[in-house]
Amino acid sequence: MTLKNTVSSGLISMFENPETIENSKTRNAIYEFSKRATEAVKTWEMQGKVPFSPECLTIHVGGECTLCCSYCYSKTLRTINKELVGFPKMNAIERLAHELAKKAKENSGKLSLVYHGAGEPTFHWNQLLVCHERIIEIARIYNIEVFSYIATNGCLSEAQIDWLARNISLIGLSCDGPSEIQEKNRSFNDSSRLSIAQICSRIIKKGGQFDIRVTITPETYFRQVEIVEYLIVECNAMNIRLEPVYLVGDNGFEENTAELFFNHYISAQQYAQKYSVNYSYSGVRMEEQHSTYCDILRNNYRLTSDNCTRNCFCYVLDRTELITGRYYKKGKVYKPSAGLIKLKKKALRIPENCRSCVNIFHCSRGCPDFCIFDIVRTRIDNLNPFRCRFHQILVVEKIKTFVNEIGTTNL
Repeated sequence: MTLKNTVSSGLISMFENPETIENSKTRNAIYEFSKRATEAVKTWEMQGKVPFSPECLTIHVGGECTLCCSYCYSKTLRTINKELVGFPKMNAIERLAHELAKKAKENSGKLSLVYHGAGEPTFHWNQLLVCHERIIEIARIYNIEVFSYIATNGCLSEAQIDWLARNISLIGLSCDGPSEIQEKNRSFNDSSRLSIAQICSRIIKKGGQFDIRVTITPETYFRQVEIVEYLIVECNAMNIRLEPVYLVGDNGFEENTAELFFNHYISAQQYAQKYSVNYSYSGVRMEEQHSTYCDILRNNYRLTSDNCTRNCFCYVLDRTELITGRYYKKGKVYKPSAGLIKLKKKALRIPENCRSCVNIFHCSRGCPDFCIFDIVRTRIDNLNPFRCRFHQILVVEKIKTFVNEIGTTNL
């Protein structure tokens, strides 16, 4: 799919013939766009030569969880591979924490710490407490700051909420909307549990910070305004991130839904803006260069429970080529540093179908539904049609809005 499939001829003409634009502000903006696009090509090519320099440690737990979400991609982890369930081992955590803290002291003086996983990090509550205490101690030794984040489904006791509010910089709560939607998507048999709204209220009361992550499905995409309204009014959310459901096979989105999805997304975003709330999507980001969610591109060490660091949050069962390090119990450390640049270059590969796209350097390329390493192996450039279309519509509308705001042309 090319830019011409999505953009009005007026906008294309402005980029092809900027000298013909009468409005000087618009003309200069188009020149600046083109200049930055040229610079972006050079910057992208340089990324493949820059060594992997981890700044973040992600503690990635296995598939254990208190919920049974209808769209969960990691259910198989609970039964197929016993090595990839549970909490990572403390000796491996400490070794990596020392390594990253030492580098942080030499560079920014800051370390990012993330609790994430195929399952629920708080399922292993006692291990999480020990882990966090030890990493904070290590940070003190090196005199560095720690920014911490946890992604949680919100099945928490009051005591757990209070601890998270006091000790975690930002709590990422997963909530798909009003109770009707939430209960349909997320099976849980405990009627006494706190609602997401109650959890948010308690976090605020205890002085903590949170954002909310919403999974949008084909059954709920047209209810985005309603979902955002609930999260703002009932949960006091200030930052909401959406993610169209992934890894659900034929139950996902079809390409012809993209424009309708975009319209409802914009309506929800405009509603949120009235309350100074951010409603965003990370799949396409024009303000930065990025590609897939590969950790090697994000300077992130993701430690799984088998003492390995991996390049992917999703494919951890049979992708040994995505292992970036092995941390053994007896002190031996194997890090395939010679292969990291090669891995990074593969992750930066641009599929043929993406080369004529306006989002060439700003798109997740259908990740994780379509793995860039599968594309490299099979030499097939099929990506996610829905996301391709949605991403293009999204960014073209951003460009049109920007041009209209600085000039007099209505595109």
